[in-house]
Amino acid sequence: STDAISTGSSTTASDETSHPTETTMTQETTTEGVKEPFEIVAREEWYPPKYQLKGKIKLITPISRVVVMETKTAICGDKNDCIEYIRKRQMDHYYLSLNDIAENFLIASDGTIYEGRRFDFEGQHTFGAIKTSFNNQNIGVTFIGNYSEVDLSIVQVEAFKYFMAKSVEQGLLTGDYRVYHRFQLIGGDNDRFTSAVELWEHWEKSESHTQSLMSFS
Repeated sequence: STDAISTGSSTTASDETSHPTETTMTQETTTEGVKEPFEIVAREEWYPPKYQLKGKIKLITPISRVVVMETKTAICGDKNDCIEYIRKRQMDHYYLSLNDIAENFLIASDGTIYEGRRFDFEGQHTFGAIKTSFNNQNIGVTFIGNYSEVDLSIVQVEAFKYFMAKSVEQGLLTGDYRVYHRFQLIGGDNDRFTSAVELWEHWEKSESHTQSLMSFS
């Protein structure tokens, strides 16, 4: 079993229960009747509501850090295919002794955003050597697909920007949030994905791995 760094708040039995649904973001319609540009699929759509969201450490919003990564698997764009993939991913993470699906959100190739742990609990997605955790009070956003040699689609990047802006608007993310890519924190080779992330407006440049670790303490 893997544990995230403690944030100083104690963990009790109540920590294993889901938060109220006010942090759940779903597709909305504006006053003009125009739909939001990207659908946000609620967790309950892919996971039976009787199984509660679980986690060890509750997130304290607004969050100021976002860790982005890729699944290194085939892409999915069809909603039914994506839901099947996410269900399987969650089971795989259970077998790895994680509390739930590792990420807070996932973005498919068509720009659809799927809720994982939401803004309720810390994820369990970024661990370095000897279980060093970078999951301390951030949200993990995963792009479904393998982008080491191919680019993220424009629609995926736009979906990410939209979701970040919406999260800031709802008070779940700070306006000056910082973005890190996973390999930047745990070590790994730069590829097309990491190079793309480093061009994003909120990317946090760290001169060294040690500085990255310090920023997460």
